[in-house]
Amino acid sequence: MLRRLKDSGQKFHTEDTSGSFKIIQENKIYEYNSPGDLTAMGVYMKLRKEILGRQIHNQIYNPKKLREYSPRDLKYWKIAPRSDGGGNGTNKKWSGDLGEKQVIRKVTNIDISKAYPFAFFRLGFISRDVLKYLLELDRTGNKISRLKGMGILAKQKVVNKYGSGRLLKSEIRKDDYLRACFFNACKVIDDIMLKCVKLCGREFLFFWVDGIYVDTGSASGRKVAKRVCDYIKKCGYKYSREILRDFNYEVVDNTQTRKRVLNIKFRKKNSRGKYGRKPKSFSLPLNVGLEERLW
Repeated sequence: MLRRLKDSGQKFHTEDTSGSFKIIQENKIYEYNSPGDLTAMGVYMKLRKEILGRQIHNQIYNPKKLREYSPRDLKYWKIAPRSDGGGNGTNKKWSGDLGEKQVIRKVTNIDISKAYPFAFFRLGFISRDVLKYLLELDRTGNKISRLKGMGILAKQKVVNKYGSGRLLKSEIRKDDYLRACFFNACKVIDDIMLKCVKLCGREFLFFWVDGIYVDTGSASGRKVAKRVCDYIKKCGYKYSREILRDFNYEVVDNTQTRKRVLNIKFRKKNSRGKYGRKPKSFSLPLNVGLEERLW
């Protein structure tokens, strides 16, 4: 469709976000969405109405202005420092060398429960009723849609205008206030996690958004995990903790992205409370640039 309109030389413009693509020609709109994004868009619309509706109230009764954070001000993840090979670094952690492998028998994963809904609520961006709405989405199996819907608040829209078969103008549109709300909530969680990293010391493995992984194979590691839980609770948030078995990693090169990654596998308890045979797995980037992060 896009190629046909270009070839015809007609005037039209497109609106492109990570979840949808629109072609707009005079009074005709052609919109393309993936099915999962429709629920997420409903979450976004509800949040947008709530946040903007409370904006005037907050400006009058809460003179403290939002900080202007951007993705570059946030970590989102952090991996334990690499060993220097001489015994002065975290020598039981990864060095980052290609092909390196290691198994850590017992790791505790500590997550801030429903981190972003509660951060939005504690910052005054949403009411208790909207908080309950977000939590209910998780309870009914719509957590991914909830996450996407909240993320859309920070998204930027690329608008391209075409005519005479060529691109005439391109611009990025965004809502600065909604982005500020989102990134302020992210910064709150980010700061909590970075403090938890310091509390962990040598037992720290890595953190990913709102969850931290701690080596709890020793008594000192278990003390550290308790310290982290106590700190999250002190900050006014709930947490969950899960003990992972046979936590192993391998440093590999991703042939598609040409980036070095940390492939992680571990066993966790199933619905019957027993450790399953089939391991869970995911990957973390080891050499990703700031421009390649989430936004």
